[in-house]
Amino acid sequence: PYGLSWTGDEIFAGQGPEGILRMLASGGKTETVVTVEKNQRAHGPHLLPDGEHLLFTLSSGNALNRWDSADIVVQSLRTGKRTVLLSGGGDARILASNHLVYMVGGTLFVVRFDPRTLTISGPRVSILEGVRRAPIGASASAQFAVSSTGLLAYVPGPPGAVSDRYDVTLVDRKGTSAPLKLPPTAFESPRVSPDGTRVAVGIEGADAAILVYDLDATSAIQRVTFGGRDRLPVWCGPKRLAFQSNRDGGDLAIFWQEANPNGVAERLTKPEQGVEHIPDDCSSDGRTLIFTALKGADYSLWALSLGDKSVAPIGGVQSTVPAGARMSRDGRWLAYATRQGGSVATLFVQPFPPTTARYQLLEKPGDDPHHPLWSADGKEILYTPRPGSFESVPVRTSPTFAFGSPVPVPRNFRSESPAFRAQYDIMPDGRILGLVNPLEEGPGYSAVEIRVVLNWFEELKAKLPKQ
Repeated sequence: PYGLSWTGDEIFAGQGPEGILRMLASGGKTETVVTVEKNQRAHGPHLLPDGEHLLFTLSSGNALNRWDSADIVVQSLRTGKRTVLLSGGGDARILASNHLVYMVGGTLFVVRFDPRTLTISGPRVSILEGVRRAPIGASASAQFAVSSTGLLAYVPGPPGAVSDRYDVTLVDRKGTSAPLKLPPTAFESPRVSPDGTRVAVGIEGADAAILVYDLDATSAIQRVTFGGRDRLPVWCGPKRLAFQSNRDGGDLAIFWQEANPNGVAERLTKPEQGVEHIPDDCSSDGRTLIFTALKGADYSLWALSLGDKSVAPIGGVQSTVPAGARMSRDGRWLAYATRQGGSVATLFVQPFPPTTARYQLLEKPGDDPHHPLWSADGKEILYTPRPGSFESVPVRTSPTFAFGSPVPVPRNFRSESPAFRAQYDIMPDGRILGLVNPLEEGPGYSAVEIRVVLNWFEELKAKLPKQ
């Protein structure tokens, strides 16, 4: 999801928080050629004609617009020296015409570029409006390509800024959507209560908060958390919510409270310095909270007893992306996905409480399965196998655990890479609770049409002021 390019025998792959990898098309080991700091992500590596410098986009922080406020940089593969070419854009490419193009929202911009001095010059000019982008915050990806001879191909999308406004929607297994009666806004991380009557959802931004909505639509959506930057809600039983917050000391810990505006937040975890705690799921009886601890670039999985507040690691689960763990409704099984280094994610199921047993879903070549969900009856797991897709795999838990054969499920709601939290949940009746951008039509990453422009270099030169 963070971009890939191929020059000669070298392939460069963006890995987001894990930097950039280089591998040889002829085979051999992968090598990390770019590392990034905590809360930074690298996207869209492209080797420059000199064979030494790599062009890529570098974002910082977790704001939804991080890819439109990112830096476009070049870095020497020999010395590691990094130079910022410009700020405020993403998914940059160097053209054979000695121009640099990049995206801001759904608009493609161009500026002159000197490949010898690695500098840009002259004004930045909007050259094309209406290019499809990845879902807001997911990555810098834009759906366009330019050949060395000046042919432009792109997938049309919304012009202007990429929208961070989403509808909260219920989607059945045929892909039919039924938006909730809520105005679209910067919703994130929707979760349905165990009894299926209420939805908790986050609002992204500097004043992040948790809101609750009754699905009977007899009352307005209510903000229920105050006093911190509150995100990532998890239902613990039908009446309480756990969530991540920076209140009470500034560390990113987990709190919980009654799911109403009068609820009083109580701290559940106290992270060590440099550690962040992320709530994943609660058992349906509200007795156990599963959470992730992030230290540096390493994620580990833990269980918290909500009775005596004791904490224990879960089976040594370690990953370079969030595991996104979810418990079965009966509380006896845990599904999660892990990734090691630059590999793809692997989906596992193991008993809970943990034993030495662990069962792996055998994915197809090229798949990256992540963000699992259990059906209410515990007989299937739904997950994202690859960008733009959604699948269901039947499972058997008795007398021993076994996976069946996955089948595709229509998806027209937002999905995320394994590096981010899932943006969907499942209702007791099997419908999916998800987010849909009202400016987007159809499933994410789908192409209604591809437009091709011939001799685009001539148009580009004509629109740039002469030097």
